[in-house]
Amino acid sequence: MMYFSKRETAVLLMVALTAVLPGCGLFGKDGYFRDREDDYLKAGNLPPLELPPSLDSEAIEDIYFVPPIDQYAQPPADFEVPRPQALVAGDYEELVKIQTLDQRQWILVRLLPGQVWPRLKDFLLARGMGVAREDGGRGVVETPWTSQSLPDLQERYRFKVMQGLQRNTAEIHLLQMQREPAPRDIATDWPASSDDTRRERATLEQFANYLADTADVNAAVSLMGQGIDTSRRLYLTAGDDPAILAKVDQSRGWASLSYAVDKAGFRVLQQDAAAGTMLVSLDPQMQPAEKGMWQRFYQAVKPGDETRTMEEYRFRLTMKPAPEPGWMEIRIANPEAGAGKSNPQVQQQMLGLIKGYLT
Repeated sequence: MMYFSKRETAVLLMVALTAVLPGCGLFGKDGYFRDREDDYLKAGNLPPLELPPSLDSEAIEDIYFVPPIDQYAQPPADFEVPRPQALVAGDYEELVKIQTLDQRQWILVRLLPGQVWPRLKDFLLARGMGVAREDGGRGVVETPWTSQSLPDLQERYRFKVMQGLQRNTAEIHLLQMQREPAPRDIATDWPASSDDTRRERATLEQFANYLADTADVNAAVSLMGQGIDTSRRLYLTAGDDPAILAKVDQSRGWASLSYAVDKAGFRVLQQDAAAGTMLVSLDPQMQPAEKGMWQRFYQAVKPGDETRTMEEYRFRLTMKPAPEPGWMEIRIANPEAGAGKSNPQVQQQMLGLIKGYLT
């Protein structure tokens, strides 16, 4: 009988595997060692835990809620991985700021709605305004009637905390109401807009300053504030016709888009707010680092065309109501390319940059 040393045995095994592997399908979809990297995409939900009738099941609940994948976030089954988008922090150097549009004004803060909730209640208690009613699910806090600032009138406030357009942001909207002195238990409906916009503004500024002094981006989230709807209000769709979808009304959507294109390095050449169209080019005063990024975009649009400067290229932005009520959709196209000839990857890169500045 012939015996082999450990080294000789290892060499023989390597030779045998080398001869066998090229001729058989050990790896791949149909091999013995199937590629499992996409298996998580097929994973489903398990049925909830069932307890005997004699036990209380109220304490058994999901600690971390996993929201369903939205239809706008689903990529096609087969797609080409795009270039990484530029890191855009948006205009969030300030932790807290007040935004205004027409007769509306609200606070934008770089915190989660659940982080704002306990600070709002602390603010009301510290100012002696108190809390008459709170609804964590709707993000609403109402104060009782008070005459501490208006000797001849009574007033109350309603704060509404909601998810901002961008991730990890919150908006705080305020409604002020006043009346002649009357018993507190008399029911009075809230008006559509504040009775005194100056007092609304003053209280917003006070709360904004309070947030700036006490807010911490790493602060804990209130359990009651976790019920506030934090579903996304801003999407960038993929595919052959990419678009930004924003859950805003038309007037705010247009104002936000005008602000975003300026911050993203565009120069507005023509615009028609009624039609929702905007013709833009690049601002020649943009930063050198941004110019390099945009140069790659334009080379993809007009490969080999070196006779024109970047700011000579034109792009048309359009904003119109989306099929889903309450949403607006924003698209960008190169009018010189003709219908259906714009580069979807370039469009998605540009829309991604604009999306980072929408507020």
